[in-house]
Amino acid sequence: MRPTRILPALMLLLLVLLSSKLASAHYLPQQNLQDTALQGYVLGSGSIGSQPIDWALITLKNEQRSFEVFSGITGFYQIFLLGGTYNVTVNVPVDPTYLNYSTTLTIPNGTTTLMNFQLQQALPVPDIHPLLSLVIILSVVETILFARKIRMRSDV
Repeated sequence: MRPTRILPALMLLLLVLLSSKLASAHYLPQQNLQDTALQGYVLGSGSIGSQPIDWALITLKNEQRSFEVFSGITGFYQIFLLGGTYNVTVNVPVDPTYLNYSTTLTIPNGTTTLMNFQLQQALPVPDIHPLLSLVIILSVVETILFARKIRMRSDV
């Protein structure tokens, strides 16, 4: 065999060996995390009842680690992590009308912990045009004066 054919074959073999080592080195830390998980649904309750919330951000933090995951279109989320006690926060960055939720949660190693979150929706205060406010105030005052006028006529 010519040396010109051996060199590309050796380079290809070296590339295959290196890529398998890189892939397995990348996979090993994830393998440890796959034994412990937190999963559930993020639901919102408001004027239209309970519904799944997509793009809710679930954050778990303690002194050593921090994990984040977003809920999907059905409100479902799943995160693989290391066991421990975490401060959990849930918020909806794309819809600030939902109130943030916080709790502390202990997740044992080697288990899948189920945790559903029910977020409350704060009713937004409507913006009222100043002219409309004036019309409403004048209408209330006029109604009060008219009621007094009718009462005074009935007293006579």
